Amino acid sequence: MADKEIKLPVLLTEITWDENAAERYGKINTQNLLLKAKTVLTDIVTEQTGKIVQASDTQIFCTFPNTRKAMQAACTQQRAVDGDKVLANIRTALKIGLHYGPVKLSKDDVTGDTVNIAAKIKQVAKPAQVLISRDMMEQIPAALGIQIKSTGKMKVKEQLQKIDIFEANWKENVEEHTVFIEEDLKAQSSNAVLILKFQGKKYKLSKSRTSFLFGRSNDNDIILDDASISRSHASVRYDNGRFKLIDQSTNGTYLQTEDKKDHFIHKTETLLTGKGVFCPGHKIEKNHPFLVYYSLVDK
Repeated sequence: MADKEIKLPVLLTEITWDENAAERYGKINTQNLLLKAKTVLTDIVTEQTGKIVQASDTQIFCTFPNTRKAMQAACTQQRAVDGDKVLANIRTALKIGLHYGPVKLSKDDVTGDTVNIAAKIKQVAKPAQVLISRDMMEQIPAALGIQIKSTGKMKVKEQLQKIDIFEANWKENVEEHTVFIEEDLKAQSSNAVLILKFQGKKYKLSKSRTSFLFGRSNDNDIILDDASISRSHASVRYDNGRFKLIDQSTNGTYLQTEDKKDHFIHKTETLLTGKGVFCPGHKIEKNHPFLVYYSLVDK
């Protein structure tokens, strides 16, 4: 029977540990802990309806029916190991890489460039990191509420151009993210005003003007004539005393908050608090012409 080709998310997990801590803990004890970690990780894959293609003592290669299941498995694996006090004896941590694309399915194996790229993404991940490709990132449902930030580009021989790599924040689940937002909402007043600064001009959003649109088409408030910008790329909206940055584009919007933390917003929304800067379609770089500065004031 011929191999079947289908698009799937591929997840590769590597178990790492501190060799000095393992030496103090003992060889047999360390082996038992690694076996425990492997069992926990494979159980999580099964719970998320994943298929384990290969599993060694320290590596797990699996696929999932969709990107939601794959991301939930990756984040759950990280949380499970991070929260295990026994595994902490040898400072166990995970390096995880994910990519989405076409794979060839045979009876006992999964092959193709997608697998190779996922493996290379996993190789550059640091312990306790989940790194994903742009192809994977663009397929993640916004409802998962996972915060993602760019980490740069990586050259792989399977692609003519370098591919974009992103880090997924596995430490914050959807429920925690919702609580964080609700607390911030309480802190904002119905009289709040958001000031936007773009290319030397100021714009105000409040309950009297509730939206501001960015994009390539002529019906936007700010027209950004650039190939990386979607026709209706992003918007800032006032909603009951709070302000949201909403992205609906192909290439996403980059955000830097007041604490200098970088975020990547793609087909989802985030609450704007304090002050910061965002840039539709491009990374935030000094003097970039598309930088939009924002600051929240309470009237």
